[in-house]
Amino acid sequence: MVYQSQNELQQRAELYIAALQAVQIEANIVPDSARDYLLKVAIHRNGQAYGLVSLHHSPKKNSFKITVNEIRNPAIAAELQGCWQPTISSDQSPPTDQPLREGWAVYVDGSFITERIGYGAVILQNGILAHELSGSVDDSTLQSMHQVAGELTATIEALTWCSANGVTEIIIYYDYTGIEAWATGAWKANFPFTQQYAALVNERAQAIAIHWQKVISHTGNQWNDHADALAKRAALAANLPVDTTSTTSEQSTPTSDRQNLQPTGVFALIEDRYQRLSPYREDAIDFSDLAHALQQVYVTLHVTMPDFSAMRYNFDGLESAYIALKQGYSDG
Repeated sequence: MVYQSQNELQQRAELYIAALQAVQIEANIVPDSARDYLLKVAIHRNGQAYGLVSLHHSPKKNSFKITVNEIRNPAIAAELQGCWQPTISSDQSPPTDQPLREGWAVYVDGSFITERIGYGAVILQNGILAHELSGSVDDSTLQSMHQVAGELTATIEALTWCSANGVTEIIIYYDYTGIEAWATGAWKANFPFTQQYAALVNERAQAIAIHWQKVISHTGNQWNDHADALAKRAALAANLPVDTTSTTSEQSTPTSDRQNLQPTGVFALIEDRYQRLSPYREDAIDFSDLAHALQQVYVTLHVTMPDFSAMRYNFDGLESAYIALKQGYSDG
């Protein structure tokens, strides 16, 4: 069962957890704690449990808050409030949807999907798309930072690109407070990667004038949403298994031998990709991995198939083709 605001609360909880990690407070979402407009996070430090923080969401105000009445240590409670407050005050600033019309700008974002981290950056010149950057973050030591590691990596990659291409001034649009806070010293960088990030940004700042601008995520900002889509696509691509099934053996499989497709092989590969991509059906990303897997099975079964290359951005169309395939399989 999915509760009201559960997805929004989980996203905000992950950001909060990353901010807590920066001050060496361990936290995790409590399993099965979600209720309508409520989610709980367990707090630990040095192996000691301190209680639970409750996260609340108000859809009408589009705002979040925390309560710490279940935290037993007043000093820890104050730290927890302090880590939350910068996020709240930043989110209350008015959104900036338009990049600089003259000069360079970049939107950065990160994503964490089933244990893999992706990053995305959209670089604009005079308000026009100039370059895109995306990829996965494969350092296993950064897993606990979730999408924050992707956002930091996106910023690093964008500034590296600027240095290589002679860009001397840029505005960086971001939706996670730590992107600016660690770089400027507003937040103390306690972990090796945040220290590395702060040092690199300050090094690049010797040759590049960097301006920071926070935007509110998922509010219809074109380029922020585009950076988010790039990061999600990169994380998803890192998750997809390698298809080791021989094309020759697939195509030689007779139509009547459909039992070979269940539950292993290419048919299972479709299900894997469908389940991984389904939560992002409304996003403007490329679903070609699912399209390719569907095409393989349609060819194997000698079934008349639609033009999957034209459907790669249409999740609903791919889903309909998958349903028709499963229906035909069960009828056969």
